Amino acid sequence: MDPFSEDKVELLALTEKPSCFVIFGKPGSGRTTLARRLAASWRCNLVEGASVLKQVVDDDTELGLKVGSLLNSGESIPEDTVAQLILDKLSSEEVSHYGYVLDGLPCLSETWHSIDEQLALIKDLPLKPDFIINLRIPDADLKKRRLGMKVDPVTGDVFTESQCLQSKEQKGDSDEDDEHSEEGRDGHGSEEGREVLGEPDDEDPLPSQPVFEEVRLRLIECPEDMETAVDEQLLFYRDNILRKVEDFMAGWDRQKLIELDANVSPDKLYKQLMFKLRSDGFCPARVPMSLVDGEADDDEDEEADVEEMLRQMANVLNLGRGCRWRRSRWKNYCPVELRAGNLVKGKARFSVSFLDKMYCLSSGVALQDFMRCPRLYLLPPQPFPTCKISVCGPPLVGKTITSNLLAQQYNAILLDPDQLVKPLRAESRSEHLLKVRDEAVHNAIQAVTAAEAAKAAQQQEDEGGLGDEVESSGVSLPDISADHPEVLASVERQMVEAEKVEMPVTDAMLVEAVKQGIAAVETAHAERGTPPFFGGWVIDGFPCNKEQWLMISEHRNLFPDDIIFLKDSSDGFQELAQRYKTLKEGDQPATEIEVTNQEEKQQEGAEAAGGEEKKQDDQPKKDPILEEYHTKRMAFEASWSLLNQSIKGSGIEPLVVNANQSVDEVVKSSIAVIEKRFQYVAREYTQDDEQEDEEDAEAELQLEEQSEDEEEQDEDAALKDHKPWGETRHYCPVALKEQAVLWPGNPDLASKYCEKVYQFSTQEAKEKFIREPKSYLPDDSLVQLPPQRLLMLGARGAGKTGRGRELAKELGVFHIDFHECLQEMIIDKTGKRISNEDDDDEGATAEGNSEREKPVLTDQEEAIKSYLTDDKPLPEEQLISIVKPWWTEEPFKSTGFVLEGFPRTPEETHVLAGAGLFCDMAVMLTVQEKDVISRLLPGRLNRWRLKRDERIAKRQKERRERMESKAAAREELKQLKIAEFKANWEAKKKAAEAADKDSDDDEEDELGDEEEALQTFLEEEMPEEEEDEEEEDEDETEDDAVDRMQADFAEKYDDDTSRISQVLEALDDLRVPCRNVIASRKPSIVQYCVKKSLEKVIDHRQGMTTRCIPTDVVTAKALLDTGYKMPSKFRRWCPVALKDGAVVPPLHGPHVARYPVIYRQHIYYLSSVDARRKFVQDPVSYLDLSPPGPPVPVRLSVIGPPKSGRSTLARRFELEFGCVRLSIGEAIRQAMEMQPESELTNQINSFLKSGMTVPDELVVEALQVALLNVQCQTRGYVLDGFPMTKRQIDLMTERRIIPVRVIELELPEDQTVARGKKDREDPNRVLPLHDSESILRIRYGCYQKQVGEVREWYSTQHRNYSVVNETGSKWFLWQEVSGIAKQSINIIRAYLARVREGLAACIADLCVTPHECLSQLGEYGQYCPVSLNQRGELFDCSVHNTLDYTAEYHGHYYRMSGAEDLQTFLETPEKFCGPDAPQQLPPKEMLPRQRTLADVKAMFPKQVELQGYCPVTYQDGGQRYEYLIPGNKELVVEYRAKLYIFASEDKLQKFLRRPAHYWNLKLPKKLPPVRQPLPISALPMLGYMEQTAADAIIKALTAVGCQKPKYPFLSAQRSAILYVAYHLKGRNVQSLSSSWIILFVCLSL
Repeated sequence: MDPFSEDKVELLALTEKPSCFVIFGKPGSGRTTLARRLAASWRCNLVEGASVLKQVVDDDTELGLKVGSLLNSGESIPEDTVAQLILDKLSSEEVSHYGYVLDGLPCLSETWHSIDEQLALIKDLPLKPDFIINLRIPDADLKKRRLGMKVDPVTGDVFTESQCLQSKEQKGDSDEDDEHSEEGRDGHGSEEGREVLGEPDDEDPLPSQPVFEEVRLRLIECPEDMETAVDEQLLFYRDNILRKVEDFMAGWDRQKLIELDANVSPDKLYKQLMFKLRSDGFCPARVPMSLVDGEADDDEDEEADVEEMLRQMANVLNLGRGCRWRRSRWKNYCPVELRAGNLVKGKARFSVSFLDKMYCLSSGVALQDFMRCPRLYLLPPQPFPTCKISVCGPPLVGKTITSNLLAQQYNAILLDPDQLVKPLRAESRSEHLLKVRDEAVHNAIQAVTAAEAAKAAQQQEDEGGLGDEVESSGVSLPDISADHPEVLASVERQMVEAEKVEMPVTDAMLVEAVKQGIAAVETAHAERGTPPFFGGWVIDGFPCNKEQWLMISEHRNLFPDDIIFLKDSSDGFQELAQRYKTLKEGDQPATEIEVTNQEEKQQEGAEAAGGEEKKQDDQPKKDPILEEYHTKRMAFEASWSLLNQSIKGSGIEPLVVNANQSVDEVVKSSIAVIEKRFQYVAREYTQDDEQEDEEDAEAELQLEEQSEDEEEQDEDAALKDHKPWGETRHYCPVALKEQAVLWPGNPDLASKYCEKVYQFSTQEAKEKFIREPKSYLPDDSLVQLPPQRLLMLGARGAGKTGRGRELAKELGVFHIDFHECLQEMIIDKTGKRISNEDDDDEGATAEGNSEREKPVLTDQEEAIKSYLTDDKPLPEEQLISIVKPWWTEEPFKSTGFVLEGFPRTPEETHVLAGAGLFCDMAVMLTVQEKDVISRLLPGRLNRWRLKRDERIAKRQKERRERMESKAAAREELKQLKIAEFKANWEAKKKAAEAADKDSDDDEEDELGDEEEALQTFLEEEMPEEEEDEEEEDEDETEDDAVDRMQADFAEKYDDDTSRISQVLEALDDLRVPCRNVIASRKPSIVQYCVKKSLEKVIDHRQGMTTRCIPTDVVTAKALLDTGYKMPSKFRRWCPVALKDGAVVPPLHGPHVARYPVIYRQHIYYLSSVDARRKFVQDPVSYLDLSPPGPPVPVRLSVIGPPKSGRSTLARRFELEFGCVRLSIGEAIRQAMEMQPESELTNQINSFLKSGMTVPDELVVEALQVALLNVQCQTRGYVLDGFPMTKRQIDLMTERRIIPVRVIELELPEDQTVARGKKDREDPNRVLPLHDSESILRIRYGCYQKQVGEVREWYSTQHRNYSVVNETGSKWFLWQEVSGIAKQSINIIRAYLARVREGLAACIADLCVTPHECLSQLGEYGQYCPVSLNQRGELFDCSVHNTLDYTAEYHGHYYRMSGAEDLQTFLETPEKFCGPDAPQQLPPKEMLPRQRTLADVKAMFPKQVELQGYCPVTYQDGGQRYEYLIPGNKELVVEYRAKLYIFASEDKLQKFLRRPAHYWNLKLPKKLPPVRQPLPISALPMLGYMEQTAADAIIKALTAVGCQKPKYPFLSAQRSAILYVAYHLKGRNVQSLSSSWIILFVCLSL
C-alpha cells in the first residue's frame, strides 16, 4: 500500500528517479523542437550540444571562455569536447534531480564514437533513460518539409513553410510567446524558469510561432536544407542509423516506448506527447518555488518573530483550499548551510517551497544551490546537528563523561581545553624559563665579576698595597663568562627555583588553544572532501567565565551552537560535595568519570540497602573539605551567572540538563535537547489557526455546493468536517493510547502537530501530548481502534432487546442489558425479580411472601433495589464500579459490547463521561405511542387475564370448600335430629301402644306414618338456609384493565421519551454520534436500518479516524506537479473500479469527469460520484489492492460475415474501453485528416478520384499512420472487419501490426439473410444499401472463402484466434467477447509485471510465433530444464505444438514438459538457468535424434547396434535372456553416431529421455534364434483361411445371425447368403474385384 508515514512519503519523493527522455528521429523530424518544449513543460534539463555549449559559455568558467573564443573566431568545437560536456551534464547534480531530455544522439558523425558505441553509451548512462520517444515520418514527407525550412540568423530559430504562411495578425500573442520561448531554450538554468508552475495539459510553454514580416525578410535557407544535402543525410540515416536504432528500441520496454507521428504540426505533436504522459499518470519534475515577490525587504530584521514569519510564508502562493505550506524540520534554518556544518538562520526574502514544505535560505548563493538540486540538502541524515557543542557545569558534575559520550554519538572530536592548552602552556613556560635563564646568567656574571674584583682587591691589600692602586698597578681581572663554574652554579640554583613556580593558564591562552583545536578539526573535514566541512567537535568545560566568552565572540567560528549546562539540583550541593570529598580523601587521584561511576554505585547501594535512613545523632561538625567545595561552588555560581547573561545576550539559549541522574540518562537528555531543534513539535492551537481553518472550511463548502452529490454530503459526515485533523481525528490520542477509549476531545483543548489538529479530553492529556507527541501517534500505520462499543436506546417497547441481541450476535460482541445485570446482582438475596410495574398480582405476591424472612442487603444492593423499584439514581461511585469493568476488564475490553437501556438520564451520561467511559455510537430506536401500546398491551393483557382467572378459580374453590363444610355440619345436625326424633317417636309409640290398650281402635290412626312425621320434623327443625351471597368487591373488567394499561404505557412512554431526549442532548454535547432509527416497521427492516446506521462504526470502522478531502481536477494537477501531494500507486486508475475487477484504465481527457480525492499525502482519482462516496467512507479497504501496473491497451480484430454485428461490437468496445474503432474506411479517413499534405494522402486521392479501389499496401500504410494516434497507443484499437485476406496479414505482419486477439463471429448464412431482411424492413432506414438477399449471399460466400486463410494463420502462428457463436443474445455476445479481451489484458499485465521484477513469466497467449520462439530459445533449446535437472531426463518439448508450457527468463525462452514443471520453473528459475544449474544440456552431437527409414538407408553401411534388439526392453528387464526383443525397423534413434531400434514407441521415448542409461549395453553370448518370416501361401488350407478371410467371414456370419434378414420373394437361406455377400462387399475397401467374386460365389450357392 501507499506509505503511511509522511516522512517516508517525503523520502520516497526525494529518492525517486527523475523522468529521463531520449528522443530519436530523422534529421529535421522536429526532434529538437519537441525536446525544447518537453524540457520546458516537464521541467527537465535539455541536454544537447547547443544548449550545453551555451550554458558553459554563460558560466564564465575557464572552459567556457575557451569555448566562447572558439565560437567567436568561427572555429568549430571538437566533438570530443562537446561529447564530454554532454556526459558531464548528464552526471551533474542538477540532472540527478530534474532529469534530462537527451537530443542529438546518435549523431550522424562517427568521429567521436561509432553509432553502436553511442547507443551503448545511452544504454549505460548512470541515470538511465525512462522513455524513448521515436518520431516517425516518411522520407518523402520529411524531404518536402526540410526543403521549405528557413532560419532566422539573428535568433537561430527554425521556421517551416507553414509557419511562414501564417497571418501577421497574431503579433501580440507571438510577442508574449517569444518570452516563453527564450525561457524554454535555457531549460532550467535560472531560478526564474523554475518558479513557474506546470501548465495545464492543453497549454504549451513553447508554442510554435508565426513569422512576422520583419522576421520573414531576414530568413535564410541553410545549406543543410538543400536538396542534395537532405538526400545525403536521409540516405546515410537510413543505411547506417535507422536499423540500429530500431534494434535498440526493440529491446526496450514497450510501455516506455512512445512512437509519434512526426508528420503533423509541432503543436499537435507536443500535445500528443503530453496526452500520452498524462494519461499514464506521470508527473513532471518537482521544482522549488519562491515564496517572496520581487519587492521583498532587503533590510530584514533578524530578530523578527519566527512564528509570525513562518505563518506568513505558509499563506503565500497556495495551490488550493487548505493547501498551505507546511513547516519542515529545518524550521527557519538554512538547509544549505546546515549541510556544510553551519547553523545559520534563513531569511524570509530567500524562502522557497518544495514539495509541501517551506524552507528559508540564508543568502542568494544558498538559494541558487538549493534550486539547483534540493534533494542534495534534504536527504537523510539531514537535518543533522552541526555538533558544535560545549558542555558546561559545576565541578565534578560529569562534564567529561557526558562530552565523551556525546562525541561518540555524533562521531565528533572531543576537545579538552586542558589538553589543548598544554602545548601553549609548555611553549609559554619555555619562553619564561629562557628569559629567567638569560637574566640569571647576566646577574650571575655580574655577581662573579664583582666577587673576583673584590677578591683581587683583598689580595692586593694583603700584599701591602692600597686598594686604589690596584688598577694603576696593572693587575688584570679574569674574564667571567657564562661557562664559569660559579655562574653555572648560580644559574642552576635560580632555574631550579624558577621551575618550581607553576605557570598560570590565562583566558587568552585557553581561547587560543580552543581556536587551534577547532581549526585542526575543520582542516580534517576539508581534507575529507565531503560535507559537513564545519562543526563536528565537543568542548569539555569551555567557556568557564564571561571573559572567555567575550574573547570567542570575536571569532564566529568558535561559537558553539549548543551549550549544555549540567545542572546540579541537589539540596546544598551535597551530592557533588560528597563526590569532592571522596576524591580528596582517596589514596589515588580519581578522574571525574571514575568519581561519577563510584557515586552512582554508592547511590544504588544506598537505595538497595534502604539508604534513606539518616543518622539521628547530633549534628556533625563542619568538614573543611566540604567547606572548600562550597567555596569553589559559590565562586562557580557567581561566574556562571555572568557567563549565562553573556551567552543569552549573544542569542544562544543554554540547554539545561538535570545532572542528578545516571550517565546514560544525562546523555540521553542531552541528545534530546540537542535534536529537538530539528524535530516537529506540538504547539498551541491559536485563534489564528482556527481562523485559517474556518476560511478553508468555507471555501471547501463552496466547492461541495457546486458538486453534483449534495444529497450524499448530508449523509456522509466525512465531507462536513473540514478541519485538518490528525491521525485520531477529533478523538483524544492520549485517551486512545492509554485507555483504549474513543474519547471525543474538547474543542477548547486543542494542539497542532505537523500542521494537523488534535483535540484532547483533559488539560493533563494535552500537556502529555505536547511533551511527547510521537509516543501517542502511530509511526507507520493506522491507529489501533478499540472494539465496538455501542449504546442501544429507546422507550420501553421499542425493541431494544431483540435488535441489540441480534446485532451483538452478528458482530461477535457481548450484549449487556443494564437492568438484567442489576437483577442478577441482587437476585441471590431477593429470590425474585424486582419490578416497578403497578400490577395487582405483584402486591398479592408481596403479601404472600411477606411472612418470608427478609435478607440483609448491602448499601449497593439497596441502591440497586431502589433503582429498579423506584427509579432512584444510583450513587456515582457505585454506578462507576458497575459499568467500568465493561471498558477496562476482559473479556469485554478486547471484545466489545452492545449496551442496552443505559444511560437513562443525563446525569448518568455525565457520570460515564467523567469516568472516561465513552461509546462509539448510540442508536435511538424511535417509536410512536400507539406502537408501544400495540407491542406491550397484548402481553400485559394476557398476564392480566391469567391472573384474573387465577383469582376466580381461587374464589370458586373457597366457596366450594365453604359449602362442603356447611353441608357436613347440616348432615351431622340432621343425624342428631333424626336420632332425637326416633327416640321421641319410640316414646310416643310406646305411649300409644300403652294407650291403645285402654282406648278403642280409632286412636291408632292418630300416631300416623313415621316417615312423613320425620320429614315434617326435619323441615320444622332444619329449615332450608338461603345461600350466602357474600358481597365481594366487584373485579376489574377487561375493558377497564385495557384502559388502565394504556394510560400506564402512555405515561411511561412520555417519561422515557423525555429522559431519552435529554440523554441524546447530553451525548450530543459530549460529541458522541447518535443515529435515529424508526423502529415501527418489521423487525427485519429495523435490523437492516440499524446496521445501515452503524455502517461507519462496523463496516468502515477504520474510516472513523481517517479524512478524505475531495478536490477538483485543476487543483489536483497543481498539487501533483509541485509535489505538494504524491500520486498514489494506482496513478489514474480508480481504486473502487479496480476492486470491482476493472482491467482497463479509466478514460482520461478534458471532457471526462474525474473525482480526485486527497487522502493523507496522496491523490486518488475516482471514476464516479458513487465511487468517490465509497472511497471516502473507508479508504483503507482499498489501499491493500495490488497496483494495477502499466496500462495495457486493447488490441483486437473483430471479423465476421455480413450482418454478424461486428461493427456494433466494435463500437461497444469503443464506448466501454475507450479504444479506437478502425475499419478500412476509418483508417484511410484518419490518415488523410492527420496528414493532408503527405505523399500517402496524395496516392490515396489518386486512386479514389479515379474510382479505383485503394490497394492493400496503401490501406495498411494508412492503418499504420492511424495507429500512431496517441489514443490508439494508450487505450488501444479494435479493427472492424480487418484483415480479411492473407495478403493483408502479410502486410500487417511486415509492419508489426499484430492484434492480440482475433475474434471471429460465427453466423449461419440463413441468419445473415434473415437479418438483412429485417434491416431492409426497418422503418427508420433512410438510404438504400447494397444488402439484398443475393448480394448478402455473395458476400457471405466470399467471406467463407477468405476467412480460412486468416483462421489458419492466426491459429497456427500466433495462436490468438477465437471463434464466438453470434446466434445468442447481445448480452451473451458482449460478455463472451469482453471476457476474452479482459483475459488477454490480464495475461499481458501479469507477464509485464513478472518481467519487470526480473522473474520468469509464461508466454502463453502472447502472440509469440514458433519462429520467434525458436530464435529466442535459451541454452536448453527444445529440452525441458526442469526434467533434466530434477529427474535427469531429456524431454524434447518440440513434440508440443503449443506454447502453454513455455516461459521467458532474462530474455530467453524455456520450454517445459508440463504444467507442474512450468510452475516449478516460474517459482525458482535461477535453479535451472545459468552456470550454477546442476546439469547442463549435452552438446548437440551428444543428443539423441529420431531417424526415419530413409535417413537410415542414407547412412548405409552403418549397422544397427545390439543386432537390432531393443535396448530399453533389455535394460529394463534386468539384461536377461528372455528380454531380448527385436526392435521395429521404423523406430530408429541415432545417439553418439550409433543407431538403435526399439520394440515400441514407448520404448523409443524412454531412450530419448534417458539415452545414457540405455546406450552402452552388451549382448550375451547366447542369442535367441532369428525369426524367419513364413509366406502365407505356404500355410495349410485352414491356416491360410484363418490368416486371410477368417475375420471378414466371421464378422459377416455374426451380423447375419444378429439381423436375421428376410428379403421379399426370397427364401430365408438365400436372404442370409445375400446379406453375407453384401456385408463382405460393403466392408472391403481394398479390392472391389475380390468382393464381386465373393458375392458371385455366395449367389451361386
